[in-house]
Amino acid sequence: MGEQNFQAFFERLKSVSFIQNQSQLAHFLQVGRASVSLAKHKNQVPNRWIVALASELNLNADWLARGRGTPYLEPQSGESGPARIRRVEPQLDTNGEFRTADPQDPQTLHLDAHILDGLGNAEQMVALVVREEGMHPEIRSDDLVLLDQSVQVVQPTRIHALGIDGGVVLRRLDLLPHGTVIYTDNPSYPSSVLKDEEWHSVRLLGRVVLVCRRT
Repeated sequence: MGEQNFQAFFERLKSVSFIQNQSQLAHFLQVGRASVSLAKHKNQVPNRWIVALASELNLNADWLARGRGTPYLEPQSGESGPARIRRVEPQLDTNGEFRTADPQDPQTLHLDAHILDGLGNAEQMVALVVREEGMHPEIRSDDLVLLDQSVQVVQPTRIHALGIDGGVVLRRLDLLPHGTVIYTDNPSYPSSVLKDEEWHSVRLLGRVVLVCRRT
């Protein structure tokens, strides 16, 4: 991300949160203190840190990263504003669509549009909290992932979201001449090969484009 300055970022974060030192920042992000020291030395802030902090602390990611706008997403004249990503549950409704925790009060994740540059179609993205360990260690239970729902074809070896029996799981996919391989990173979870007629019972919900580790 351009226009970054670690110290300015950290001063902004301290002004609106309980995080007041680098040890607390490392603990919140579940990273080693050396990772924070390295970011400070390089004068850079990883995108996934901005996403995780903005999500958990309900902050404007653009303000946190660059100081633009306001901390809490007040409308700015002449600005298009941050991207708004709908947060969903790892379950499908009777129409095969993602469930929301509270349909009357849908939650949204506010992200700097620049963070999403090159990742996919931001207008078709949703944010999902993972509830299983099939892709451990790359993706763990309680991680927050962004899914690009516009991806509706298998991209070999990439991690996709699949709707199976009303639930949502994350799996890598690969193609065979007469079927689709669904496989995991966690050896405790089974992989499988589905014939073309069996694949029709699985719904491809999109591809994982960003993973954020939560506390």
